[in-house]
Amino acid sequence: MSASSPPLENPIILNIMPSYGSLLVGGFLSQAVWGVSTLQVFFYFQNFEHDKNLLKWLVVGLWLTDTANQVLLMRTVFPVLILQYGRIAGLTESIVDTQVHTLLAAVVVFIVQFYFIRRIFLFGRKLIWIKALSALLTGLTTWQLVGPIVYWSKVWGKPLVEQTKPFYEDLNLSIRSAAFVVDVTVALCMIWLLSYGQGTVLRQCIGSTKQMIFRIFVVTINSGTWTALLALLIIILLKVFPLDLYFCILEFPQCSLYFSTFMANLNSRNYIKGEGGVQTLTLGSNHGAPGRSTTLVLSPMRFPNASSTGGNTLSSTPPQVSISKKTETYLEPEYTVVDKD
Repeated sequence: MSASSPPLENPIILNIMPSYGSLLVGGFLSQAVWGVSTLQVFFYFQNFEHDKNLLKWLVVGLWLTDTANQVLLMRTVFPVLILQYGRIAGLTESIVDTQVHTLLAAVVVFIVQFYFIRRIFLFGRKLIWIKALSALLTGLTTWQLVGPIVYWSKVWGKPLVEQTKPFYEDLNLSIRSAAFVVDVTVALCMIWLLSYGQGTVLRQCIGSTKQMIFRIFVVTINSGTWTALLALLIIILLKVFPLDLYFCILEFPQCSLYFSTFMANLNSRNYIKGEGGVQTLTLGSNHGAPGRSTTLVLSPMRFPNASSTGGNTLSSTPPQVSISKKTETYLEPEYTVVDKD
């Protein structure tokens, strides 16, 4: 072949965006969300070193599972697009890494959703319907763990074309629908319990308590909205493109998004507390203070002051130093408020 000869063109040119293109984009998005959640893990151990060891080990376990999931997602596209580039037969072979990915993602989703369901149960455990609803949500969450196991047992070793049958599509839809229902219900129940649960109406709250409940609203709505919206979009992609893998663009980041939501709830406790728990040292007088004031006034001090003649004299009205005591509000991970003097 001479130097001027054009390079030989591959006689087979395929558009693999519906399959491996979707897997590649989904992997990129998942790695971006994983980076955010990893940063949140760093913030958590930096700011909440006094949390229970069980919660810390739970964070570590979820992060390791999510990290292993990222490795599998990278391996998904590596053989066909890198190691065996141009091998057409590889496009139709079963992808073992994605099948294991579904199991790891199911474990993370199950633990995170169960954690939020437990929080609802703790808030409204005196209400019978909350107990019944918590049991129903637990069943839906468990199905999201059992469903991928059934899917994995059915598709293991089978080519991709076999995995597009209606049975697997319906199974996938049922898992995503359960995730959507659980996320929306958890958010709505949390809002109702904060507003009207246990005999406390939000309109009757005043001051820092009302601000704290409002901040919990913000965190709850944001947490449930993103995961529920992602599940809804996955359902839409499954229905619109049943024979393609476009849904993997959003399904791959789902595991990391749930873990990131979990970490955001843990790290938001400082935001929810606001300015509470600050000990202050106040300069000034305590004139007009109420009878039950917790302000401690120190003994008067005398200090030199410059007179009109230029000499140093003692001031007749020295300032006072007072120490104001405020109640420290401690917020448990389940948003249980405990006041300490």
